[in-house]
Amino acid sequence: MDFYSFLVGIHVTSAIIAIGPLFIVHHLYRKPKDKQSFLIAHVTAGKISRGIDAGFGLQLVTGLLMGVLHQALFQMLWYNLSISLFFFTGLYFNFVVKRKVEALRKVVDSYEGTEIPSAYFSSLKKVAAYEWGGKGLVCAIILLMVFKP
Repeated sequence: MDFYSFLVGIHVTSAIIAIGPLFIVHHLYRKPKDKQSFLIAHVTAGKISRGIDAGFGLQLVTGLLMGVLHQALFQMLWYNLSISLFFFTGLYFNFVVKRKVEALRKVVDSYEGTEIPSAYFSSLKKVAAYEWGGKGLVCAIILLMVFKP
């Protein structure tokens, strides 16, 4: 096995590690019934998010290294679009979606009582729309990687 094939294997594995949890982590936010289960869900989601971030970082590094090893990739539209969408998606999740999720936590933290306020669930629906937008970008990247138009 040559180094390039090794990079492809790492790239695909890191995609599985990052993308799988990305599509299910939002379910953790819908499950809490009281403040204690809410805190557990958010701590768990935070730990999963660190794994997602590490997986995406590894994807970026391996993807760029593959481009360095095979310079022709930088001449291909699908590769350049994938890299561009990847950067945009990373910024979108880190600066838009994560801030919306942090705002959800502030809603619950500021509420007096043990139950979760109704404002949390109405805000959660708005956050879900932002998350699905980001997931759409991830799907676009996957399609570019698979079909290489």
